[in-house]
Amino acid sequence: VGGHSVGGHSSPRRATRSASFAAANGDYFVVGRWLGTTALGLYSRAFQLMSLPMYQFSSVINYVLFPAYAKIQNDTDRLRRAYLGSVSLSFLVILPILTSLAIAAPDLIVGCFGAQWTGATLPLQILCLGGVFQCTYNLGDSLARAKGAVYWKFWCHTVYALCVLLASFIGTRWGITGVAVGVVAAMAVVYLLM
Repeated sequence: VGGHSVGGHSSPRRATRSASFAAANGDYFVVGRWLGTTALGLYSRAFQLMSLPMYQFSSVINYVLFPAYAKIQNDTDRLRRAYLGSVSLSFLVILPILTSLAIAAPDLIVGCFGAQWTGATLPLQILCLGGVFQCTYNLGDSLARAKGAVYWKFWCHTVYALCVLLASFIGTRWGITGVAVGVVAAMAVVYLLM
């Protein structure tokens, strides 16, 4: 039975990792391929700045939440309350940080990186809107892992990857700002799925 379980879940896990990789890097691929290396540098700087506070918080909270979710995985009401509580906490912590980052973006970009990086300012501000969705998506991912919902995770990651690729490609008509809008739209879609 143990061998069947490993074999039965290893393919969906591998496929989920591939879909997750495509979702995490699809926008970079599109920007680099259709807008060039300068645009990719500006866009990646904006995305990394948005991601920094969000990932610092979500990595800590996911480390705590996964075992907590796993302990109550069969108690649907408690699990729902725990998940909604963690989403509320994330909003309370991440929203002010990302709002402050969006407001400070013009001065932060020029002050830290120089005037040549000002093209990353508006994409950073737009991506800060989507950061809240991204953080919640990470929490949903922990919940899916705790429930052992490997096929659901694969489906969500695949939809997210397709949304990122398609929305990024459509957004290239308006440069990296359009790509940022597309990525936020993809984040909103996967937020609703999770």
